[in-house]
Amino acid sequence: AAVVGPPGWPRLENLDGHAQLHKVDLTIRADTMQMRPGGQAIQLRDIDARIPNIENDSVLQVQGLGQAEAGAFLALIRESPLGSLLDGVFDAARGEGQWQVPIALTIPLLNTDDSRVEGEVVFEQGGLLLDDAFPALSGLTGRLSFSEEHMSAHDLKGRVLGGPVTIGGGIGREQTALLFEGQLSATGLNEYLDGQLTGVLEGAAAYSLALQRSAAGAYGVVLKSALDGLTVNLPDPFYKSSGRRWPLRAEWVPASGKRDAILKVDLAEHIQAVFAHDEQRPEHFFHSVALSVNGKAELPASGLAVDVQAPLLDLDLWRKKIDALGGNSATGSRPIFPPVSNIRLQADKALIFSTELDHLTFTARQPQGERWRVDVSSTQTAGTLFWQEKRGHIQGNVEAHFQRLALGAEHSAHPQKKGEKDKPSFELDDDIKFPGIQLKVDRLRLSGREVGTLSVVGVNEAQGRRWRLEQLQVSSPYASLQGNGVWLLDGPKRGLTLHAEARFDDLGAYLEQAGFNDIVEDGHGHVRGTIEWRDLPWQFELSGLHGNLDVELSKGRFINVGSRSARLLEILSLQSVHRLASLNWNPAGLLKQGFPFDSLLGQIQLENGVMHSENYRVTGPVATIVIAGNVDLPQEALDLYAVVVPNLDVSGAAIAAGIVVNPLIGVGAFLTQWLLKSPMSKAMTVEYQVRGSFETPDIEVVDSNAAGRTSKTP
Repeated sequence: AAVVGPPGWPRLENLDGHAQLHKVDLTIRADTMQMRPGGQAIQLRDIDARIPNIENDSVLQVQGLGQAEAGAFLALIRESPLGSLLDGVFDAARGEGQWQVPIALTIPLLNTDDSRVEGEVVFEQGGLLLDDAFPALSGLTGRLSFSEEHMSAHDLKGRVLGGPVTIGGGIGREQTALLFEGQLSATGLNEYLDGQLTGVLEGAAAYSLALQRSAAGAYGVVLKSALDGLTVNLPDPFYKSSGRRWPLRAEWVPASGKRDAILKVDLAEHIQAVFAHDEQRPEHFFHSVALSVNGKAELPASGLAVDVQAPLLDLDLWRKKIDALGGNSATGSRPIFPPVSNIRLQADKALIFSTELDHLTFTARQPQGERWRVDVSSTQTAGTLFWQEKRGHIQGNVEAHFQRLALGAEHSAHPQKKGEKDKPSFELDDDIKFPGIQLKVDRLRLSGREVGTLSVVGVNEAQGRRWRLEQLQVSSPYASLQGNGVWLLDGPKRGLTLHAEARFDDLGAYLEQAGFNDIVEDGHGHVRGTIEWRDLPWQFELSGLHGNLDVELSKGRFINVGSRSARLLEILSLQSVHRLASLNWNPAGLLKQGFPFDSLLGQIQLENGVMHSENYRVTGPVATIVIAGNVDLPQEALDLYAVVVPNLDVSGAAIAAGIVVNPLIGVGAFLTQWLLKSPMSKAMTVEYQVRGSFETPDIEVVDSNAAGRTSKTP
């Protein structure tokens, strides 16, 4: 037999029991029966049903015990009047495991809207997810009682987000909140967020959470924790060690009417964040976010707004961390955060692209549609940039004008060690695309050195995989540089190729401007050629340098006899002039103010960072020096052959200046023919083999008159 309940209730089937009618009192007792909400079976036992008066104001009273898979009970709630009786508490819920549900119903048959329900869910290692906005509870044991007016937890324990949790309290009549006391696991939270926080959090922290329910049936949450035991692996000002206490209060305010759901976060008394969630905007879980450090967070209409004030900001570290987090989203998952729409950064000291900036204020915003404006102000750098952006990609050129621009770390007093490779200050993705650029800098500093004014025009070609440098101009009162080139982002020769000419009106004054003091005085001329730096900017290794240079300078003086730049010239000339000690002529007096030169000429070839020349010549009133061989820039090593001819008279200087070593063996032949005509010059001329490091070269005198015997100089 089958008994049909009130409208909206599933059929009761396979009843095993009996019914009794005494006058107007109807009683049904059943050992077992079954119902199939949504096609899923619920076994019922120990059923007692009674209508005390079937003629007047009939009221059905039912109580019994149900047992089934969680999904069957949740289907019953959704498809029967239980859903409205429980005020929609379980409408979006999902569950797992076997549930036991003792239940009692009181149903006025003529007015089912006044029905009442009392029951509970008994969990034995079951699971429950009340809403997709919250993580699931697993391994549940204990009881969750419910009625049309409230829901309460009794000895309810389980696990959530990878940690244990105890649940008490309730929601509804005379109840304030379901209270969760537990341990938050960084691993569990990261799994819940599809790996989007990989590497950010470590450890675990105790927390308390209050789950509340609004009159509209939406859930609100208040979370509190000291976060001790949890490590936050983010750069300052968000880095936190596990032993440090950072009081946290986070509140989820559910959506109401046209108002978005809001998450408010207060952390460590100086960090605020507000997040807005709207299910009608599926691109990102939060469509609007405001983050503030030492300020007040105010939500933008859309996008991510960041306002940070801090003593120190390492933007290089932040960029790497953001790039890493951007790759953590699981395939097909919805990103948590929207794209950035507004940034303001203020710091006493900041580091970006290995450049230190003092008293930085940085703002980036979109005042007009898709047009971005960036303003930078600091002691070292100040300027403005503009560009158009569409769907996350730059359209057209980037326009930039800097009143001052500093790039690269300040020059170190401790030079790089021999053999130590130049390491890139930042890394770029292989698929990076450089936009076109129009750049003007009124005052450029590179690694702490004053360079002058800079103008650059670059054009994006081949869908961003080729960047043509149409114009490169650097100028100062003492020097100028003109050039053009190509930047390849694909292929075996990817990197920068530059054709340029530098002209010097006063080389010494320009070096002084750049901070290289007491090295050269006067000097004018040019350096022109082609430089190819392979794999730039992915690698900054000197071994990637190729090309050729033509050097032609005149009328100058190396004025610092202890300088690294002039060390080799000074050593060679002084060693050679030493041989004139027995004569009544002292050209060494000319060296009291350094080493003067009338001309400095040479052609240099670059291959894998090694400079090679066959005819590098320095001619001056003291001596003429001819150098051939290699200078290894990556290893800072020398392998050179040099001839020093002290200039005893004008004719000797003129002849020595004409020496061209090509091939090297020709030096000896030339000297033999010329010096035989001048025994005095022959006696004064010295040949050297120079090997070793830049700092401490090993210099050996080559005795051409003794069948190649050599001796080290003192």
